[in-house]
Parts: sequence; structure tokens; C-alpha cells
Amino acid sequence: MLLTLLFRNWKALTAGFLATVFAMLALFQQPREHYPVVKITNDDLVTTILVRATTTSTSCEETLKNIAFSIHSACSTCNTEKSSCTTRLTSQDAELLSGKAIANYSALLPNGVAQYESNSKPVAQQACLLSAQQSANKGFSVRCYEPNVERPLVSTQLISANSENIQGIWATLAAAALLALALQLAPPIAYSFGQHALTLPRQSKQALILLSDVLSIEVCLYLALATRLDSLWVPMWSLFPLMVAAPAIALPVFFHFGLYRAVMRYVGLHAIVAVVKAVAAYTLLLAVGILVFKLKDISLSVAFIHGLLTTLLIGTSRTLARQWLSQAQNGSASGPPRKRTVIFGAGSAGVQLALALSHSKEMQPVAFVDDDNKLHGNQIAGLTVYARQDLAPLIQREQITEVLLAIPSTSRAERNRIIQELEKLPVQVRTLPGVASLAEGKVKTSDLRDVEIEDLLGRDPVPPDATLLKANITGKAVMVTGAGGSIGSELCRQILAQHPRVLVLYELNEFALYSIEQELLSLPLPVSKKIQPILGSVTDPAKMALVLKRFGIETVFHAAAYKHVPMVEKNPCAGAFNNILGTWHTACTAREHKVETFVLVSTDKAVRPTNTMGTTKRVAELVLQALAQEPFSPTRFVMVRFGNVLGSSGSVVPVFREQIKNGGPITVTDPRIIRYFMTIPEAAQLVIQAGAMGHGGDVFVLDMGEPVKILDMARRMVHLSGLTIRDNSNPSGDIEIVFSGLRPGEKLYEELLIGDHVTPTRHPRIQRANEHKLVMDAMVSLVDALGLACNANDSDLLRELLLSAVKEFEPQCGNEDLLH
Repeated sequence: MLLTLLFRNWKALTAGFLATVFAMLALFQQPREHYPVVKITNDDLVTTILVRATTTSTSCEETLKNIAFSIHSACSTCNTEKSSCTTRLTSQDAELLSGKAIANYSALLPNGVAQYESNSKPVAQQACLLSAQQSANKGFSVRCYEPNVERPLVSTQLISANSENIQGIWATLAAAALLALALQLAPPIAYSFGQHALTLPRQSKQALILLSDVLSIEVCLYLALATRLDSLWVPMWSLFPLMVAAPAIALPVFFHFGLYRAVMRYVGLHAIVAVVKAVAAYTLLLAVGILVFKLKDISLSVAFIHGLLTTLLIGTSRTLARQWLSQAQNGSASGPPRKRTVIFGAGSAGVQLALALSHSKEMQPVAFVDDDNKLHGNQIAGLTVYARQDLAPLIQREQITEVLLAIPSTSRAERNRIIQELEKLPVQVRTLPGVASLAEGKVKTSDLRDVEIEDLLGRDPVPPDATLLKANITGKAVMVTGAGGSIGSELCRQILAQHPRVLVLYELNEFALYSIEQELLSLPLPVSKKIQPILGSVTDPAKMALVLKRFGIETVFHAAAYKHVPMVEKNPCAGAFNNILGTWHTACTAREHKVETFVLVSTDKAVRPTNTMGTTKRVAELVLQALAQEPFSPTRFVMVRFGNVLGSSGSVVPVFREQIKNGGPITVTDPRIIRYFMTIPEAAQLVIQAGAMGHGGDVFVLDMGEPVKILDMARRMVHLSGLTIRDNSNPSGDIEIVFSGLRPGEKLYEELLIGDHVTPTRHPRIQRANEHKLVMDAMVSLVDALGLACNANDSDLLRELLLSAVKEFEPQCGNEDLLH
């Protein structure tokens, strides 16, 4: 199996070849340096001379001959007891070469050093001086030193790298090549061991970490002394006592600093700081021990070199263990690979996202993309930062399948431009929410969501006017009808943020009422006594009167309505009864109980309607306009008209998303159809602010921005999901778009104004429309007739009444009533 993996992987094959070559060089490398050593014995004097190393044995022998000749020429009575070439230094020789203080008289020769030993101090001193005189006579310069005096000598003055150093270099390279080979061949094995390690008891894991630390300490002791002596050949008999004592000193210190309490796969900066502190304390204790016990061949510098190496090795081992165990926990050797992703935005949100994804089982961050030129080519959180123009080749080269937008503070217009560029690339695009959603400063992978159409509107919401938001809410009793719907529930959220005295949730659907109540109760606010859920219908005036009186309601937001165009077209009497009669009963009851402000949530489909739903909403507007004309009315009646709200029950966006999820096809009614869109929070804020500006009978129109072509929206949603359109030009695409034709009562283009008479308001996104009204007597007659038609389920009579009341009503289809 290993051979198969080896020959299938060119990287592994290369690493294996290099490991073999380096290992052979380490084993069979001929020694390059030989130390000529001469020992002279006299009756009163023993002299050991160690000359600078030579590169070959031949040159070493020649040097020995020259030394012997020089000795006998200078001292005919000297006896040469030993002369040899050696590639290994005794501890005494190494001490001599180090330049440190020794207990004997010594001399520094031009090409080496000499050590004099004698039972008689004058004899040794005389020998040293005699050698210096004789050398001076021959043009040499010899410096003599008293016992226990350091010579100004570093080993590199005498030797370069000994044979062990050269062999050590080859051995190190061989080990590196073997490590590279292991990294190429061992992921399944490493994953298996990692899985096994994760299942071990806590005590067993701590024991493994402790054993790893002990081995690290011992290895670093050897390396520290080798570094100090500049040689891989170190006096182990001098090092052995320290190797026994070091773990005994280190482990209690490490336990004290909590090095074995951290969970290894979640090791972070705090754990590394603890390692640095623990090793620093241990190093100081070790240095004190060396000073006190005066270990042979061990200087104080060894302790500090050892401390530095131990910090690096233990810190690195924990970082590697974290990476290994995280991969074992998050990945699977045989399961599906993680999605390779690029994070667009290398700011704080992007960095936090990259760190969060390091523990993800689904996604693997590969790189950052950012527009900041100063970051390009740099590494952040272990990932390289690329320019935006490098994204396309990066996706192809690294097989990227997903781009994550981590630009929460970017304007919507800039975000739209970025998304338009990403649409052309074969990747799925997901995004983080805005700055407000990340205010706590922590980014989680669960914050990621698919790019939605609100990200593509191309304009930023106008900050709300705080005085307008509070005017009808703060300290007042507020009621929202249709509180469980998409608009009604968002109104409740926005209203609660303005601290009303009480908020009544009026809703016919039990589950919808329960859902919004539980959501509001879960907010971190003392709201339990403020929220009052009421099950009831807006067509029940007695129930409505009871609620208004019981809670002393001062402001009503009327969002209850049937708004699904095809559904109302098939059930016209139910739609008219709820939308028109419900508004009539609620508004009249509000006036009787002296409600201060009544705000109707209307729709752009009420403008020159072509369907029953839009017409019923226009009649609801006429109801409020008629009531507003009554003299001495205690209630201000206000209407707010806007287009499609993203994410509402009637929006096409969730329908398209579900169709894409199921593999298509996406159904679009007509390739020419366009719609205005606005986000639910923005719409709710504008409704509240518009309600505060009305004087009575006002119709406010919200600025919806530029209309969106539904076909383009469908295409963009497909592209941003990382898929392609299947059509005649691309028959192998993923998702097909089919055209189903306009539904009953559906328009190609929606409008917001019946006429051209519009005036601005203090808010840049809100305008006031001036449109025709019905007088109160005509409205009472119309409501009575509509009530009779709805109770009798006479959809033909209902159609005639609607045509007479709304002159602009031009039905696109006949009577679609299922009960007709």
C-alpha cells in the first residue's frame, strides 16, 4: 500500500529519493577534518599540543611530521611520547579548544594550543616561557596564560565544522525529507491515530503530553550544549546529571502554570503565553542549579540556550498537536472533503471567520481576497492575501467552490458591485450579516448565509429619524393587527425597541401569534408585562372594542390582510371581507375609542389594480380617507403604500431558493415582469415614521429604489449558488428557467402612484400622495353593499361593486371564485 501511494504521488517519490540520498551521505561521509595531537614527556614536564584541524589525513600526517621536527629542533632533550591524527576530541581537548579557563599553564600557538603539566610550578612556567622565546626566535607569536585564566579564543579560530557537523547536516536534511515523505503518505494514518487520541481518557492524554515535554527537554539540553560547544560531539558524562535533574525541575513548574489543563485541539494564544511563562520560570531555576552545583563542562549560557529551544519546541509541539487533532475531529479520511473556500475581506470579520472555519467540518479556508494593496502577498491567520483581480485564476488553480463575503461594514452599493463580479465565477457565494448583527465582536460559521436579493438592491437604507420612531410609540399603548405576519411581526420588533407602555399582538392565526410572542419574550429586555397576545379577527368589532378599551390603545398599526394575489382571486369574497370590512370595523372602533393614530399598511397593488386583492386594498385606503374627512375626529388616519417586501409570505425569493435547492426548474411567470423590493426591517421603520407625519387622510408612498427584473433575479440567485443556467446555449447547465405565464390578476409592472400629484416630506424616502377620495355617505353605502355581497358569497355582485368604487380597476381575468 505504501509503495502504491509512493509511486502515485510525485511529491512523495521526490521526498523519498532525497531522504535516501541524504541518509547515505550522512552514513558514508568521509571525515573532512583531522586534529594533529602531539604529547611530549620530560621528567618534569608533560606538554599536549593540539594544532588547527586539517582537511585530509595526508595533510594531518604531514603536519605531525613538521611539528615533531620543530619540537626536536627547539628541544633536543624533549621526548615525543605520542603523536596522532584524530577526528574525535577528548573532553580535555574540547576544553582546550574552547578557550575557557583550565587549571594548567597554557599557550596559544599560531596554529593551535598547548597545555603544560608539571609537578613543579616553576618548571611548567619555564617551559611556557621557553616555548614562547623559541617561537619568537623563529618568527612565531606565542601567548602564555596562567592557570584558571580564560584565553580570548573562540573555537572557530582553530576549527571550522568538524566531521560530525557535516554528517549532522546531512542527517538533518535526511530527517526533513523523511518528514516531508510522512506528510505526503500519512494523512490516513495520522487521521486514524488522531481519532484514537480523541477517544483516550483525559488522564492518558495528559500523560502523552507530559512524555512529549520530557523528551523535548532532553533533546533541547543536548542541542543547547552542542550549540555552546559548536559541535554535535558533546561530553555526555557531563550532561547526564543535568538530563536527570531537568525534568524533575520542569514538571512541577509546568503543572503550576497549567500546561496540562488546556484542551489540545483548542490551544490558543493564552496557552502559548502560559508555555513561555512556565519555561522562563524553569530556566531560571535551572540556571540557579548550574551556578550552585558548578557542573563540569556546563556553563550558565547553556541554561538560557536550553530555555529558548525548549520554548520553541514545546510551543511548536502544541501548535502541531492542535492542527492534527482538529483535522482528526473535523475531517474524515474516507468521507467527503471539506469545501475549499476563499474569504473576501481580510479585516477583523474575515480573520475571525477564518479562525472559526479552522474547526469546521464543512469548509476549509484557502486564501483571503482584499482590495487593500498593502495586504497583498502577506499572510494573515496563515492564509495569503490576494488582489480581487487574482480571484478568477485562484479559483481555478486551487479548485475553490465557495466564496465567503466577510465585509459587513461595506456599503450595499459596493457589496452589489462585488457580487456582480462574483456572479461570473463558478462558485457559490455566501455572506456574513451586517455590522449590527456582529456587534458582539464574534463571528461564527452559523452567521454565514446565502447571498439574498436584499444584498443586491444597490442602495443603503436611510438612517431612521429617532423622533419620528418614538412619536407614536414611546410610553404609549400600541396594537398591531396581523402581528404574526411578515410585516406585522417586524413592526412588533421595531415597536418594542422604542419602549411602549404596552404592546398588544392581535392575530387570528394561533401558531403565528405564539411564535411572535415567544420571540419577543426571548429578547434581553424586561418585556413580559408589556406584551399582550390576543387571538381575534379584525372583522369582529365587539372583540376589537373590548381590546381597545381594556388596554387603552393609543396607536394602531393595521397590518392584517389577505395579500396573496392568486389566492384572493380564487376566494374574492373572503378577501374583500377581511381586507375591506376588517379595515372598516377596526378603524371605526378605533375612532369610537379615541385612538390617537391609526396606520394602514397598504400595497403598490392598490394603484390601478388589475386583481381583486389590490382593489380591496385600494378600497381600504378609501375607507380611511373617508373617515379622515369627518369633522372633529379624534383619530388621525394614515396610509402607507409600498411594494414587495423581501422574505414576506408572498415573496418569490423563498420560492426560487427552494426550487434551486431541489434542482429546479425555476418558474418565472413572464420574462418581462419587474417588481420593486424593500427589506422587511426598512419597510417597518418607514411605516412607523410615516405614521408619525400624517395629519389625517394622508397616503404616504415609500421610495422603493429601482425596480428589479424577476428573470435577472432568478439568474443571479442561480449563479450565486455556484450553479449554471441550463438553456439552449448551455444544455449541460444545472438549473432550467421556465416561464409559466402571468397568474390571474398579476401585472407586468407595479406602480406606487395613481396620479402625478406627490409632495416630499421631512424623510427622503417618504412622499405624500394626493389622490381622490369618497365622501362618508358613499362609503357607508358601499360598505353595507359589500357586506351583503360577501355574506352571500356573491362574487359577481362583489366585482360590480369594486368596479364602481375603484375607477382604475381593470380586471385581467374573469370571475375565478372557486365557489362561483
